[in-house]
Amino acid sequence: MNKDHVRRSIAELGYNARLEEAGSKLTVELAIGGRTVKLAHTFPDHLLRVPKFYLLKGHGFGKLAHVLTSEYDEGGEVCIADPSSTAVNADRPELAYRATVEGHVRLLTRLIEDPVYNRIEQLREFDAHWRNLCYGPGRRQNELFVVWDGEEAEKLHVKPPRTNSGKNPASDKDLQTRPVALASSLLNHPNLVAVRDRAELKIRQIVGRAFAAPLNDLEPAPMTPSDVLPWFFSMVDHMDSSGHRQLKLLHKKQNYEFWLVFLAPIPDGETMFAIQWLSHSKCPFPKSAEEAEALGWTAKPHTVRSLSRRSLVPRGGGSLDLTDKSVLLVGCGSVGGEIALRLTSSGVGCLTLSDPDKLSEDNLYRHALSLNHIGQYKTKAIAHDIAHKHPWAKVRSWNKLLEDLWKPDVLRQFDLIVIAIGSPNVERFFAEYCNAKSINVPVMTCWLEGYGIGGHAILVIPGTKGCWHCAYVNPQTLSRDLVSNLNFLAPDQVTMRNQGGCGAQFLPFSGIAAGYTASIATDLAVHFLEDRVTSSSKVSWKGSSVGAEQESLAVTWRYQHFTESLCILPLHNSNCDLCGM
Repeated sequence: MNKDHVRRSIAELGYNARLEEAGSKLTVELAIGGRTVKLAHTFPDHLLRVPKFYLLKGHGFGKLAHVLTSEYDEGGEVCIADPSSTAVNADRPELAYRATVEGHVRLLTRLIEDPVYNRIEQLREFDAHWRNLCYGPGRRQNELFVVWDGEEAEKLHVKPPRTNSGKNPASDKDLQTRPVALASSLLNHPNLVAVRDRAELKIRQIVGRAFAAPLNDLEPAPMTPSDVLPWFFSMVDHMDSSGHRQLKLLHKKQNYEFWLVFLAPIPDGETMFAIQWLSHSKCPFPKSAEEAEALGWTAKPHTVRSLSRRSLVPRGGGSLDLTDKSVLLVGCGSVGGEIALRLTSSGVGCLTLSDPDKLSEDNLYRHALSLNHIGQYKTKAIAHDIAHKHPWAKVRSWNKLLEDLWKPDVLRQFDLIVIAIGSPNVERFFAEYCNAKSINVPVMTCWLEGYGIGGHAILVIPGTKGCWHCAYVNPQTLSRDLVSNLNFLAPDQVTMRNQGGCGAQFLPFSGIAAGYTASIATDLAVHFLEDRVTSSSKVSWKGSSVGAEQESLAVTWRYQHFTESLCILPLHNSNCDLCGM
């Protein structure tokens, strides 16, 4: 990189640009608001991301948003973009530096000249600024795991970090090496069994006293750790009545340690943060900053790692609107197992699994389950994995076939029934049973075809046009058929493989194909549960025909002309003798 070329390029913008420290550092001086502002940049060995500039101390404008302070000073690193997500032309580095400097100038000018904007942006950046206050010895973050729904103020049970033992070192297990706070109402919640076990909470004693409270408003984060104590008392008035009740209880309790956790609104979202209060003498929680200093209290800021539903589900792309939805999934094979994980990942709060099969070693390379679960019922193994991955999903396990569930009272309790068994004969009888018994629960059926050629899902919503038989109208005879008209492989062909006699036949498909099919099925299911699909529908994914052709298998007319892969389409077929015209 020609560093002097970079310097001259920036100087052409009218700024005082200099190379310092034997050319390893670039400084840029400019005037904003009648004062001199100085930016500094240390050249990297390779320009792999947007150049970082630091706002040097002494600018006199006080705390600015998007400036991460260092050394307890008003200066610090300026953030104008995600440095890794913005493309950089390494062949013309001067262009990257010019654009970056101009971006810094625009941002700093607005922050300095518009105090209202600066305050809004400080609130938007609250998490980043608060995190910068929370470094302990060795630059380790002071962190607190919190499980609390955030609706109203509530007592917390705080468990301290586990100390490492020679037999079971916990240095790599964050839930054990950080303090954990659970709301009283969630202390024995059945969904949190895996969290309690992983954190080994049973052998950790409660420390101090604590509560969590929502705030109606928030002030920008303090600049330094020493500012946290007076800043806290400026925030007390933003608590609602439930928070003030909890605080009054602490004023009456004497202890060496208190924890307070807060949930507050910020632009475009909300933030959660914690303060640990420590004293060398046992005394009540202070009522003012002056009393805190007189009693020797210190306020230690902590970042919060939330394990609450309201944090985990949206952050993972799920919807809290699906919390109360109940889904029955029949079939937990390669496709069904993936659907189970995707449904709970999407936010579905209640999932019932039904499948009598156990996991075998033959399943491993195309199933979501691992070697640890060989010999276990797939339903129970999947429920176990979901409990550890999506703890807020309630999962029940039934080891039954679809034909064992033909009980109206059982089926009517669900918002959706998903069938992933790959058995059209059983699926047909089930569709006719539901129709005969007026079981008005939507049913989705999904299946994949061999050799990576594709997969399909159909959703039947009672009371709308389209039924299970619409997917089985023969396109030539326009009458009911035994083969789906969605299929991409032509009928009356041998598609199974045999590697060990009559009892060892299997349909050749990969875990990738199972994942594709599970994805389109789950997407259709979630669209329905969120009321974005309101009529009976179908969806297919189309893969390559190379594998089928190598086996001399013919494809259908639909495969040859299909161009709407992944598109949700109407299921209704006007030639269906049940719901046609």
